[in-house]
Amino acid sequence: MKRKLTVFVTAACVMMGILTACGGSTSTEEPSKKPETQKTEAAKEGTGDVIKLKFSYNSPELTRETCLETEFAQTFKDYLDEKAPGRFDIQIYPAAQLGSFSEVLSGVSDGNIETALVNISTLISNDTQLNLWQIPGSIGSNEECNALLADGEMMKTFETVEDSMGIDVATCFTAGARHFTNNKKEIRVPEDMKGIVFRVMENELYVKMVESLGAIATPMSSSELYSALQNGVVDGQENPTAFIISDLTYEVQKYMVTDGHVYSISPFVVNHQWYESLPGDLKPIFDEAVAEARKSAIQFVDKQEKEGLEFLKNEDIVVYEPTPEELELWHEAVYKGSHDYIVNLIGEEPVNDFIAKIEAYRSSH
Repeated sequence: MKRKLTVFVTAACVMMGILTACGGSTSTEEPSKKPETQKTEAAKEGTGDVIKLKFSYNSPELTRETCLETEFAQTFKDYLDEKAPGRFDIQIYPAAQLGSFSEVLSGVSDGNIETALVNISTLISNDTQLNLWQIPGSIGSNEECNALLADGEMMKTFETVEDSMGIDVATCFTAGARHFTNNKKEIRVPEDMKGIVFRVMENELYVKMVESLGAIATPMSSSELYSALQNGVVDGQENPTAFIISDLTYEVQKYMVTDGHVYSISPFVVNHQWYESLPGDLKPIFDEAVAEARKSAIQFVDKQEKEGLEFLKNEDIVVYEPTPEELELWHEAVYKGSHDYIVNLIGEEPVNDFIAKIEAYRSSH
């Protein structure tokens, strides 16, 4: 069932005008048009087969310089507009306009929404084996995470949810390491977490991880997070630097620790039937647009992680960057605190195989 991203270059058609000399005067006829040109012009005028494409994501509609999801969406749209002018009517819906992550995923599954950026926890609710990608303390860097997400064998872990929901996970990338922020006190080591109330994603794994550190976990949708922090419903949260900035979380937080307990993964999902219905000449262009958007998103995250902490410090966020020894304590604590839950949920063999593949990647790089 699954398709592979392909790279292909379309050839341009060159039209020649016909000049006809007659009785000492010269008249110029309108150049004849290829069928493809006529179709494109008709599409531009709204009289041809324009393909509607709704694209949903949950972050606020900020500039592409400040919002990861906006950067991905705009790069994707720009590529399609340039390479297939007039063929797509792309409507971008930021800020959860089409619903929560779970509602949007259902919309993509049903065919009411063609494409969306979601979080991996939304997919996990439909296939618990995808928790493998969220084992705390298992992945060590953005580069490592993105390389694993580009590996064909590793991406087979998404096939069950693809088949059951009628979607394609067209690509995945990491939005970066997730860090804890809060309003109560500076956190340096895992023991400092005790008693603080953290919002977590609606994923039992995150609940177990936070509770194992002595904190209190409150699952809720990302669309509710800002007001929950503002109104004191929760004390803190955990997210990548890019989302702490783009979702404006920093406006209602005081402290941050860059512990990197889990790497956040952003799947780009597409309704499978809609994709398969695309004309043959548009599928490769669509795949290229996805690849370009992924590349741009990876570059955005790398830049944001370098510059984002300085931005947050300038916004009066107290940022603590653990020493290598303290980071090891964090990774050991979160891995130990979630290991039994993961093994009971998925099985010891899949967990061990997944960790072995990560270690094999490290040993070869």
